[in-house]
Amino acid sequence: MRIIFVDELESSRANGIGTFRRMLLPGLAKEVELIVLGLQAGVEKPSVVDDDGFKEYFFPNFTDDNGGWRANGDKIFDMLIDVLPDSHGNIFLINHSPCAQFIDELKKRFPKSKTVFVIHDQGWCGHLLGSRKFLKQIMVDGTVPRQVPEETATYVKEYCDKELEIYRRVDAIVALSETCRSTLIGIYGVPADKIHVIPNGYNSTEGRRPTKSQARKRLGISDDEEIIVYAGRTVRHKGIEPLLMAIARLRKNHPRLRCVMCGSLSGFAKYGKLIEPVAASLILTGFIPSKNLRYWYAAADVGIMPSYSEPFGYSGIEMADAGLPVVVSDGNCLTDIYNDGVNGFVASIGPDVTRTSHFVQSLTAKVEEALDCTPKKRKKIISESRERIRNMYSAERMSATYLSLFQHLIVK
Repeated sequence: MRIIFVDELESSRANGIGTFRRMLLPGLAKEVELIVLGLQAGVEKPSVVDDDGFKEYFFPNFTDDNGGWRANGDKIFDMLIDVLPDSHGNIFLINHSPCAQFIDELKKRFPKSKTVFVIHDQGWCGHLLGSRKFLKQIMVDGTVPRQVPEETATYVKEYCDKELEIYRRVDAIVALSETCRSTLIGIYGVPADKIHVIPNGYNSTEGRRPTKSQARKRLGISDDEEIIVYAGRTVRHKGIEPLLMAIARLRKNHPRLRCVMCGSLSGFAKYGKLIEPVAASLILTGFIPSKNLRYWYAAADVGIMPSYSEPFGYSGIEMADAGLPVVVSDGNCLTDIYNDGVNGFVASIGPDVTRTSHFVQSLTAKVEEALDCTPKKRKKIISESRERIRNMYSAERMSATYLSLFQHLIVK
């Protein structure tokens, strides 16, 4: 069996697909022949590297002017023709959307091979703030919700059609959660037997965690400060606006509160009016390598992931593994992982995602609950979170489940 992992390096190095890759590939490499196609690698000419039991082929960047790598499958496969023979034992694992044109070229060149598409995110989630109600109105009912601009509805419809082209072409689809699976069946109309639910996996970092006092000393944080930590992009659907509003409310009862926001600084300008009243309570770190991010997690009291939509959310898992109680929203897919008061604190977004008042109030209350909870409750929630990571979201379990899917496709 040969697995060909298709990766757009330019983007995955800075998002969850990169973490998914790091967690999945070592387990696969032990069991199968593994090849990685490193697209948009920024190299001048194609090259190959042997890395941890698998080969990775790096490809120069294809410009957006001619469709990028998605429209240049013929050139990519021309480079591989002598080293990657077509076979019934081949499975291409594809991770980036939209890519129907690339898949068409792949099937033309590799008619014997199977294709699997992993849904790491969907194009509607950010534009509709994770509202499946709005998505259903647009895609099934054929109406435009009054809260959604006409141009947004048009974009969502067109992008969903592109995604559906992918789903129709591939042999199997991996959804990261049951909520995603139900969306595929109920709204996209994908046959249920084509969908396989495989949550992402994570390797625990136990044994490499600094203590809170060590981390705070290193980072210059005093012992009397209350620290909540966010890690992620500054796009709207990550819940940046309600988070900033909640911080303003939290300062009334928690004057020593500070929110550490880890991630690229690009994008903060559009939140200027919300940042100004809480500027003294913010620490904007910029992008931080994972080996240093652990110090911010160790120094914090609470982790926060207020996304409107999060297919899996590696940052929340990393925070929980680091020993933090995590406050999350009840946004799209998140309640597949988190139960309020059991393995986290779940804030309600409310019935209308475009109105923030309910969400801000709930988010404020849940952060306060997490900050003020008893040591016993805190310990219990952290213990349950870590137990779920080990039992339900381990990298080993993820790799084993993918291998089972691959074996099923090979003999199908």
